[in-house]
Formats: sequence, C-alpha cells, structure tokens
Amino acid sequence: MSRSIASLLGLAAALALGGFRNPAEATSFANINPISLPASGSEGIANPYPSMINVSGLSGVIGDINVIVGGLYHTFPDDLDLLLVGPSGHKVILMSDAGGPHDLINVTIMFDDEAASSLANGDLLVGGSFRPSNYTGNGGPTDAFPAPAPAGPYGSLLSILDGTDPNGEWKLFVFDDQSGDAGRIANGWAIEIATAIPEPAPWILFGAGIIAVFTRRKNR
Repeated sequence: MSRSIASLLGLAAALALGGFRNPAEATSFANINPISLPASGSEGIANPYPSMINVSGLSGVIGDINVIVGGLYHTFPDDLDLLLVGPSGHKVILMSDAGGPHDLINVTIMFDDEAASSLANGDLLVGGSFRPSNYTGNGGPTDAFPAPAPAGPYGSLLSILDGTDPNGEWKLFVFDDQSGDAGRIANGWAIEIATAIPEPAPWILFGAGIIAVFTRRKNR
C-alpha cells in the first residue's frame, strides 16, 4: 500500500471514528505552467503528463480539498478526461466526457465536493464551482488513462483524500481520448488544502483515563 501505509490507514480511521477538529483555513499551491491538450496532434496524452504540484510544510491531515483548473480551452471538451492523484495514491476523476461539442474559451473551473451542481453533460460548460463529474461517453466511468497514470478503479469524490497526508507530489493527468480537436489549460492548475487534526473517539479517551487510574494505583 506504501505512502506510510496510506497515511497509517487514514490515521487509524480518524482515531477510531472520533472525527476531526474543524479544518484550518485553506492553503493554496499552484503550478501555473500551461498544459497542452494533447501534447501533439488532436488525440492522446497532455504535455506535461502528469503536471505536478509539490506540497510541503502542512501539519495534520486533509480535512477538505478543492482543485482549480485555470483558463481551459478546447474545441470539443467531451474528449477530455482529468485525473487527480494524491501523494497517498488515492485517485479521483475530476472531469470526464462533460461539455459535449461546445467550444471552451478561457473557462476556469473549481472542483469542490460541496458545490451545488455537477458540470453540464452535453451543454456548454461555464466557469464556477462544480462537483467532480464523470459521464458515460468516450469510455465513460471506465475511462482508462495511459501510463504512467495509475490504473482504475477511480474515485468520484475528493473526500476520499480526507484523512490522508497532504504533503508530497500531487499529479494531474489529462487525456484527450478522441481525435479531431485540441486545446490547452492556459493558466495551469492549483489545489486548496485545509488540514485538520484528528480527534480520538470518546471511548478512546475514556479507556485512556481508566488505564491512567489503574496505573496510578498500581504504582502506589
């Protein structure tokens, strides 16, 4: 499983389902280098593939995460598949087979689990906040990304990253799965990470108190 055994199995499932303190204010990390869609011609992997962001210096675990794609252009967005892979190896399809044949011109999209709606399936995509959106189309929910992207299955919500270590390399794989059209992500991409501190479940605190009492009595 690696990556410190998937962040110590979600920090022992948030200390046995105790939960987290309210996430701290989000910190942003960006890679502003443009991404060509595809690398050449009108079908295939993007350049770079993947585009990467290195995160360091954050304490705690992920409490909430959003992803921003800035300045998206494409003449047939239904061809595009975007996959996010976190340092822990968790992987989420941000967008696949959305937007139909409608040209995208300088559209900025934030992917946020808490957004009010998903991206349009066959209608024109507009800028704003949307939930990750994977539609049936050119491969649909079973989209396969060329190596070195990891194989599926892929998650459909960013919340699968909650409870994992935010520090390390984040990777964005973009694949144009049909010929005839092209585009770019002119302003690169960014992630917003709010960290949280796991809190132990009440039964763990109670058990620790009992152990402390018996240890104290034994040492008298």
